[in-house]
Amino acid sequence: MESFYRQQEKQLKEKLSIAFVLAQSIAERVGVYLNKDNKARAPWDFYPALFADEKAAYEKAAEEAEMEERREKIRAYAAEWKRQHGQE
Repeated sequence: MESFYRQQEKQLKEKLSIAFVLAQSIAERVGVYLNKDNKARAPWDFYPALFADEKAAYEKAAEEAEMEERREKIRAYAAEWKRQHGQE
């Protein structure tokens, strides 16, 4: 009988833990809309082992986007420099 109660308590703790993480995640997402300085965490922040591949893919895509943005800024700077100095 004690084993049953321990098992029930363990399941209840797991459900409460999941509900807490969900509530925290929702609160963070809503907070982003209320204050732009707030940062919402991603699923891999809550469950790092479970979402390791997704985190790596996200970081790679973010890095590539940042590099493309830098390249575009350099192109724009070079074009402006050429325009100002009469070069085409």
